Amino acid sequence: MINKHSGEISTMTAIDKPVGHQFALNIRAAFKGNTFRDRQLLVDVVENNKEAPQFSKPLYSFLVFQFEKPGKTIGYLNATDDSKEDYNRQITYEIQEQKYPILSLDKHSGRLRLNDTLRLDLKDINFTVKVSDNGLPSKTAYALVNIKIVGLPELETFCTITKGKTSQICWQNPVHKLNYTYNIEIRNEKYHHRNTVSGGTEHCYNTPLRDSANDSYFYRVQSKFFSEISPYSQWRQAVHMRPDCDKFDQCLIRSPCAHGGTCVSKANNFTCHCTRGWRGETCEGEDTCAHKVCLNNGTCKMTSHNEFKCKCPDGYVGEFCEFSNPCTSIPCQNGAACRIRSNATFQCDCSPGYSGEVCDSLDPCGLKPCKNGKCIAVTEKDFKCQCKSGYTGPLCDVFNFCSLHNPCHNNGTCIPTQKNSYKCKCPTKYRGRNCSYLDPCIAINCQNGGTCHISNITGKHCLCKPGFIGGECQRRDLCYLLKPCKNGGTCIMNDNDTYKCLCVNGSIGGQCQLWDPCISATCPSNKSTGCVRLSDIAYRCKCKAGYTGDLCDLDASGCQFSPCKNNGSCHLAFDTPAGYKCRCAGVYSGIHCDEWDPCTINSCYNGGTCLKLNGGSYTCSCPKGYVGKMCEIELACHKDICLNGGQCLVIYKQHVCVCLENFTGLYCQEEITCQNATCYNGGFCKNNGVCQCLPDFTGEHCETVNPCHSNPCLNGGTCRGTTDGGFNCTCMLSFEGNLCQKKLSVCVRLKPCNNRSVCTPTPSGGFICNCKPQFSGENCTEE
Repeated sequence: MINKHSGEISTMTAIDKPVGHQFALNIRAAFKGNTFRDRQLLVDVVENNKEAPQFSKPLYSFLVFQFEKPGKTIGYLNATDDSKEDYNRQITYEIQEQKYPILSLDKHSGRLRLNDTLRLDLKDINFTVKVSDNGLPSKTAYALVNIKIVGLPELETFCTITKGKTSQICWQNPVHKLNYTYNIEIRNEKYHHRNTVSGGTEHCYNTPLRDSANDSYFYRVQSKFFSEISPYSQWRQAVHMRPDCDKFDQCLIRSPCAHGGTCVSKANNFTCHCTRGWRGETCEGEDTCAHKVCLNNGTCKMTSHNEFKCKCPDGYVGEFCEFSNPCTSIPCQNGAACRIRSNATFQCDCSPGYSGEVCDSLDPCGLKPCKNGKCIAVTEKDFKCQCKSGYTGPLCDVFNFCSLHNPCHNNGTCIPTQKNSYKCKCPTKYRGRNCSYLDPCIAINCQNGGTCHISNITGKHCLCKPGFIGGECQRRDLCYLLKPCKNGGTCIMNDNDTYKCLCVNGSIGGQCQLWDPCISATCPSNKSTGCVRLSDIAYRCKCKAGYTGDLCDLDASGCQFSPCKNNGSCHLAFDTPAGYKCRCAGVYSGIHCDEWDPCTINSCYNGGTCLKLNGGSYTCSCPKGYVGKMCEIELACHKDICLNGGQCLVIYKQHVCVCLENFTGLYCQEEITCQNATCYNGGFCKNNGVCQCLPDFTGEHCETVNPCHSNPCLNGGTCRGTTDGGFNCTCMLSFEGNLCQKKLSVCVRLKPCNNRSVCTPTPSGGFICNCKPQFSGENCTEE
């Protein structure tokens, strides 16, 4: 059961499970009725604890230096538990009481360590240590600890030198005194050795090893000076030249100089001064030269450990300079070199052209003139060469490869060449270095200046001149001759003697002559299905349902039925009853861009405002001071230049004089004399007898009403009267008919279909392009 307040778990009945059984308890902690955390607790059934732990000894004594630094390990306490169960054998150390809390004890390892600086008045420290096991119930044991504070520090600098079965242990004392007493202790698994010696600050101790030199030995040393004593050093393993040998006097620890040599210490090294007859770094090499082995005043020099060499004076030779030099008398003639034999005789090495024991005879073969043959002396000055097979010439220096054997097959002719080689001149139909192969070019006819060249490619055996291709150069290379592909396109010849262009960098068309702005278009994939090329620089995105605009970036929920005509674009507008507005293109206007707007191509001058009229015509509302259909006439002139009562007007920024009916001329300076000329309906006679009619009339005497006065031409057409009283209409680009009443289709106006495709208008004002077989796309621009 568990106490719900304290969390204490206890048994309600006796445990009837065997040792090793495990109970799993699910425990939930709650705070004010709310679940706080769930945990599982495992309870093991264990054996009753029967054995108590025991210390290895009841009293532990340690020494520590008065001025030891904090952190120093003083020693270890050791206790064991003989319980069979692992959990019962687990022990924990604890200091029971400590008058001066400057020590710490590791509860698991029993290591005792100094944590603070020692007080100068302390001489020793005593306390009790308890050890407890982990059994149920827990059992304990106690031990006493005495720490004596001493005046000498622990030795820390050591060097071990092992020679055969002898070990030398050296140490340095950090406190410099004249003489110390040292307690040394050496042990291994088989024996334990103790001794006391006297020595100075730096001292070495030699001890024989009872076992082989490969066994492991450990040592420690304690120093004493009168009543002062130091703690024992840490146990160290005896390892040759370890651990601090570079800090010692090398002559002391090594005694390196053999055969009575004198050792002189240097920084981390030594030098030996050897006695007579010995040499080397440690005087172990015998100095043979010290015994005067060289005769006849020869100079002795040691060349290695036990070897020497005598340098003989002139006139003597031999290993010990024991022989007279036979070459001293210069027996060899004609520049020959004299060489001494091992038996103290001489041999002459003759110069080229001489022979004989002392080189006193001429030898024409001495220069070995025959390169590839035997030299035969004919006289003292003449010779002849007997050449080896395959060589010829006076000196046998010409190799005739063809004379040994003919390597050229199929009746080929062998011709010797330089560098001792050959070449074969092959008959017709054969080729190769040795004329071994039939020449396949015999059956190949390379046309248009091509040359035969056998390759591993089937049917490709001719090297063609530029402008020709094919296995026999029989086809014209249109790509080379025409260079048809523009804008960096790559030309590739087809098998049917046509070519195609592989376009790059956005160019399109059969010759890459057009640009496709769709290459760099930014049509969003989630709103569009692709791009439509309109021109070399313009494009439009194909919008998915619910989107509109050139880039499909507008919501077209009100534009789903494409209400905007004549290429107008639909845009969402919540302030309109329809929920959208049409943005018209070109000369169109109206709610659905289905009305012709002449004001888009007709401008009113001098600040006039264009007003659209029914039927496709327009009028200009002129500002004050201007008149005319397009407000092109200014009513007042700044200069009084018109004569005879003429009125000055400014028309298209030019001064014009409107004269009275009896005057004419640029400035109304000429009087009109009309005879037998009557002008009706307000017309007036000009000086030449011609009537000048008002705008609403026409005819020779202004007797006929002007047919264009009622603006009969529709949709912005321009009316022109005819001589027979009729009129003609000049239509705007988008209309046709005698009154400009017929609207041209989008196919005629925009010509949207490329590459000779056929354009068909649709009833909704759109178009369909019927592309040629090799083209596709809305405007037939995609190959």
